[in-house]
Amino acid sequence: LSQDAVRMRPGAAAYIEAWGGERAIPARVSRIEPYAHTKVSALGEEEQRVNVILRLDDPINAPPLGHGFRVDARVVLSEATDVVRVPVDALIRDGDRWSVFRVSSGRARLTPVEVGEGSGQYRQVVRGLELGDRVVVFPSEALSDGDRVRASR
Repeated sequence: LSQDAVRMRPGAAAYIEAWGGERAIPARVSRIEPYAHTKVSALGEEEQRVNVILRLDDPINAPPLGHGFRVDARVVLSEATDVVRVPVDALIRDGDRWSVFRVSSGRARLTPVEVGEGSGQYRQVVRGLELGDRVVVFPSEALSDGDRVRASR
């Protein structure tokens, strides 16, 4: 999507996935085309799409891919090490800020957090949680600060 393409940069790490093999094929962004085109999604929504050209990191040893192969490509937009992250399914809106229900002594504690970069599954927590804190994933609207909770696996 064009809103994702504006965050990409030539040289960014990328991975070709779902090509039929078990491992992702490492690549790099070679070019982001300067114009978008309109495509209708499977849900019937018009989307602005931008072509992004990837180059394989090791084309000699890469699996043979042919013209017209359907693959998924994942481009690394940001990278960080030693960060606290939470599942996006734990984040809730609390007024104009993000919060989570942190589990403390068997109780859910509404905890404001400042989030950073992330993906569709996780977001970096810049402020508000410490490494090892447990949070409630998919909190119900009926859950309130101080309610008793217990862990499930």
